[in-house]
Amino acid sequence: MTILFYKLFCPDLYVKSLQEIPWAGISQKNIKGLLFDLDNTLLPWGGCQIPGEISNWLQCAKEKGLQLCLVSNSYEKRVAGIARSLNIDYISWARKPANYGFAKAIRNMGLVPQEVAVIGDQIFTDIYGGNRLGCYTILVVPLSSHELPITKLVRMLERRLLVKLEQRGLLIKLNK
Repeated sequence: MTILFYKLFCPDLYVKSLQEIPWAGISQKNIKGLLFDLDNTLLPWGGCQIPGEISNWLQCAKEKGLQLCLVSNSYEKRVAGIARSLNIDYISWARKPANYGFAKAIRNMGLVPQEVAVIGDQIFTDIYGGNRLGCYTILVVPLSSHELPITKLVRMLERRLLVKLEQRGLLIKLNK
């Protein structure tokens, strides 16, 4: 497989948690908006309460002037309730990795893809979708191992892909 193929699935940055994302790096890249996956990125899969440290991080992002939006494949009522509790915008039923949800969120922010970072825990939805649009992409380690059975199968493929990306020198891991 070609390097171009691998780059579609390669995050620009790979971190253990949201809190590891360097603010200086966001600023240097001229990022003005952040699109977040919900399950296993901001809260454990199926949950409805954002952990305090993540809520604090999101508040800090707002204080730095960044626009925030949830982009989730989950259903409207759930995503809307969580977004309301955080006082941020959202796109539910986003159909990731299709462009629809990402493009709508970017358009609603009044930004272009190069000014937006997509942050999520899944390569084949969040990272692939963000890369196809030209966004800066950040992969986070999932918050929980509890998830749908199909997602567990996809995780096996993701682990193999991460090894390939690392072997080819394409993966930038941030370890603190």
